[in-house]
Amino acid sequence: MKKIKLLFLLSLLTIVFLSLGSNLGVSAKGIDDVNSSDNYKVKHNELIDFIANNLDDLSEEYYKYSGEVFNANSIEYDSIGYIMTKNEYVSYIDFDGNNGYMVISPEYELYEFEVEGDLDYLRNDEIIYYSEYKGLSDHNIDNSSDDELKTIGSNVGDGEIFDADSYMSQKYTEFSFEREYSIENYEHISQSDTTFYCIYDETIGGNVTEGNCVLNSVYSMMNSWQNTGLAPSLPSSSDVIKYDPATMDPKYDEFINAGYFLNPYRIVSKFAKRINGDKALDNVPELYAKIREIIGERGYDYGVDGFYNNMHYTDVNYLISFVAAEYGFFPEISNMGDDLSAMEAYFAVNGRAQLIIVSDSTSYSNHAMACIGFRKYKHESGWWIFSKTEYKYLVEVDDGHSETQYNSGGKVWYDPNGTSGSSETILVYDTMK
Repeated sequence: MKKIKLLFLLSLLTIVFLSLGSNLGVSAKGIDDVNSSDNYKVKHNELIDFIANNLDDLSEEYYKYSGEVFNANSIEYDSIGYIMTKNEYVSYIDFDGNNGYMVISPEYELYEFEVEGDLDYLRNDEIIYYSEYKGLSDHNIDNSSDDELKTIGSNVGDGEIFDADSYMSQKYTEFSFEREYSIENYEHISQSDTTFYCIYDETIGGNVTEGNCVLNSVYSMMNSWQNTGLAPSLPSSSDVIKYDPATMDPKYDEFINAGYFLNPYRIVSKFAKRINGDKALDNVPELYAKIREIIGERGYDYGVDGFYNNMHYTDVNYLISFVAAEYGFFPEISNMGDDLSAMEAYFAVNGRAQLIIVSDSTSYSNHAMACIGFRKYKHESGWWIFSKTEYKYLVEVDDGHSETQYNSGGKVWYDPNGTSGSSETILVYDTMK
């Protein structure tokens, strides 16, 4: 099974802060405002002078705190930084040689401190962008590849979390709840209700869907856009059709010849509309049928081994755009990589559903889901004159699987904060361009 690696387009962070809204207490600023911030430049220069004049004390206190040696003798380069989720300026300090760097606020909140390393590539940027979740980023680097999707960093994902607070209290005992956001009255979409084909899986001793998580999650997200008024021209979930794959799906013969059979099951999700009885294929949402149609028309690579495995993530971007254009809606879709603070920022701006794609998750393996909210947790610590705050997110998802939980009014979270194999990417409706 091909495993998809996901690109972190750091270049998009240059514009993320332009239109931050007020849902989470974030206000708007532009590039000119940042560059011309004389008030902060004064604070910035004061910080630089203080650190430069107290390097010996800094070295001594850090050794007391960590047992590590800090060898810097001077400051080689400094710049103003910006944290988009806080709408706050910070100062970036690069010490001489290979002796590390620091990101610090005027209140001596320490965001980053390394005693080794030299990030000389950041010197090309007038403003340095700092993510509470991912740290320093250089928006002039493009790590893209036509053949392999890449991610910066490595996170393990655990999903199917039903009790967020209990999970966090057991796994991350030092972290406390800070804030949350959740799209209200969300219509959760089950893959069992949108799959056209099923097949018997000997490994589990039962039938499984065709592997349509990408299409299911795209529909789930776009259906939410319609419900929340972002895209009223899209068909509603009540606009359903009786779908006959034998005459309407160009991949019908391929699936049948591979041993699949038509989905014979009744609808399982309480959110799905039962206009023509209760059989799933008799109540296919028009919008979902259009997504399947566009897949065929555009020649995206998919087939009996699943939509996820054969669809490049850039195809998903285009798929969303082409489907929306059919109804006179032209959204800008951006890939924000695995920076969860960018997810938070976009929820602050427009509160709309996003798309999260995970690879090598311990719970989901390779999977696509609608991203419909988050819970943010923090841990505060410090040393000498510095305070430090670390953050972790749980992502609220419509995973296409957990019908029992959703039908009973529950929520499902995904944890991207681990330390091994999984990676994530987030596709957003981009209102900041």
